Amino acid sequence: MQRIAGILFVFLWAVTAVPAQESVERGAALFPRCEPCHAIGPDPVDRIGPHLNGVVGRPIAGLPDYSYSRTLRTAGDAGLVWDRATLTRYLKNPRHSFPGTSMAFAGMRVRADIDAMVDYLESFDTDGATAPQ
Repeated sequence: MQRIAGILFVFLWAVTAVPAQESVERGAALFPRCEPCHAIGPDPVDRIGPHLNGVVGRPIAGLPDYSYSRTLRTAGDAGLVWDRATLTRYLKNPRHSFPGTSMAFAGMRVRADIDAMVDYLESFDTDGATAPQ
């Protein structure tokens, strides 16, 4: 019984420790809908929205050279961070998550798409490099 439990633990750890390559690829396929406003990758340029390199784990409104909405600045000043849970809520419905945000995006409805997008964003470090999958 302990052997089965140990095998199950290792299996579950392996499938949840690193986002599956398929999920990252799905997020990459979805990202073009974000590109009119956001950049990601090497040498990003802020557009209508800030670049998204290293966004997962970054304090909200954490890029010093970008002009964020008052709502996001207040969230950042309160110590909120773009973690998986916050990004998931935000991508589902930005205006509900942070009323007063200037992000003109209706949101994503399919949870698997949201998870894939967060996996994709998480795959980029602050320099725009991607971690090997």
